Amino acid sequence: MSKTTYTTRSPWQDRWNKPTVEQLLEPIKETHRKAIDSIMTAVEEYEGISRDVVWSGEGWQWTVEYLLEGHHTSGPESPDAMAYLIPDPELPVLAIPLKDEHIEQIPLRRVNRFIRDQLRSAKCPVELHWCKWTPSAQTEVDHIMDLFKRKWKILTGKKR
Repeated sequence: MSKTTYTTRSPWQDRWNKPTVEQLLEPIKETHRKAIDSIMTAVEEYEGISRDVVWSGEGWQWTVEYLLEGHHTSGPESPDAMAYLIPDPELPVLAIPLKDEHIEQIPLRRVNRFIRDQLRSAKCPVELHWCKWTPSAQTEVDHIMDLFKRKWKILTGKKR
């Protein structure tokens, strides 16, 4: 008689059960967890940003999507998304999609090389440049949040 074994999927991979943000973050390794927590705290300080957990397909699976309030286009190719947090337990990623006109408004000489290199090499399959990072240090978080702030200012026209 054969023994039946059941494997449980992580909340990040279980397409049929929408997880909470806490369930998604719990298995992330400590080296990345502090940076991810810092990013999430910083994003919450911006006016007009909403957060939702969305299924983004087999590649990204469950992601934390940040949208400007009043913009209702959701999903991994949304032009309205501010950022996506892909909580892969092994290698979490923060993705900031940028249009050409957004990148043109960013003074590349003034942004850190950590950001500038990704802006220049980001994949652009559908009129969006997919800038992605796996931050593990607070200095990297600071540079990423500087780009996030620049995008927020471009889209809202507000000063922070």
